Amino acid sequence: MYRRNLISLNLEVALNRQPRPWGGEPYRKILVPLDRSTGAEGAITMAQQLLSPDGEGILLHVLRRRKAVESAESERNLSPNAPRQDARRAKAMGYLRCAKDYLLEPSGRWRCEVVEADSVADGIAQFAMKEGVDLIAMYTNDRKGLAGVIRKSIANKVQQQSAVEVRVLRPREMAAR
Repeated sequence: MYRRNLISLNLEVALNRQPRPWGGEPYRKILVPLDRSTGAEGAITMAQQLLSPDGEGILLHVLRRRKAVESAESERNLSPNAPRQDARRAKAMGYLRCAKDYLLEPSGRWRCEVVEADSVADGIAQFAMKEGVDLIAMYTNDRKGLAGVIRKSIANKVQQQSAVEVRVLRPREMAAR
């Protein structure tokens, strides 16, 4: 019963959300998912413009879980791939720290997070809900035609799944900046 009410509340919030105007009140907590692409890193600039001076920004990288590896490990109660997973996590955290050091201007507080999830969109939406962010600022390749059908946009999936406002930076907007 409680879960059903929570889900319907999240859905209602998601359906009724209206994006704030660009010149409106700054956001207190912004999530910027990064995937090691230049486009995704461009969303950091957008987030900086929207973040309150005393706000908090979060750079997030989502690692996809390896289901076959996890099930094999749980059967044997062994963890032979733990060093490999730790290495993946450390490599992702190193990337986020580099992005933070080289791309951010000193405005607000910024931190880096790495999470594991079954899908990238699920990981972003769940992390945003858990952290209580006000905005998810992300980049999309804006695929059209057959490419869009074959490889769906993660940004579109996040917009559909999240009760949090999602601002998407597209290639044409990136070129204009």
